[in-house]
Amino acid sequence: MKTILVKSVGQLYMELIAHLEKNKEVPLTLQFDTVFMKDSDLLGIHDTIDLFAGKLDMQIEVLYDMPVHFAVVLAALPVEKRRCMPSTIVHFVRQPQYAAGTATDITATGEQVIRVEERIAGIIGASTHLETDAIRVRCDRREYLTSEQAIEQGIFGGYIHG
Repeated sequence: MKTILVKSVGQLYMELIAHLEKNKEVPLTLQFDTVFMKDSDLLGIHDTIDLFAGKLDMQIEVLYDMPVHFAVVLAALPVEKRRCMPSTIVHFVRQPQYAAGTATDITATGEQVIRVEERIAGIIGASTHLETDAIRVRCDRREYLTSEQAIEQGIFGGYIHG
């Protein structure tokens, strides 16, 4: 088993290409410390994992707490391939968005943010037991899930084993 600590979409893509060319048969563990993740990378990481999912044996491990929108990355693999630490907390928080410029620019940015949030909620809803519409409502309320609750909700399939 080879472990990759994922820091960006570009780094992940290059590591998966190299692994595909050299060690295709060796299973991969993709570890995420969500502190280092940029929100702008999440959909790209999801799409990259999805691209390689049929070619490589992969599983995902989240090392610490995570915002719920990070579950879009997890959704690229089946629930049994997604693991967390027993101390992991899932935060339902709305990510801050900033816009500048004319009123038209700000409106266009706001519409784009809503489209991205809807896409992320749709992907998460399709791969968990969370209702798509409820994800945004729960973010507004700033709710939290323990690791046990996250497993029950289908975000993770179980715990990382030592």
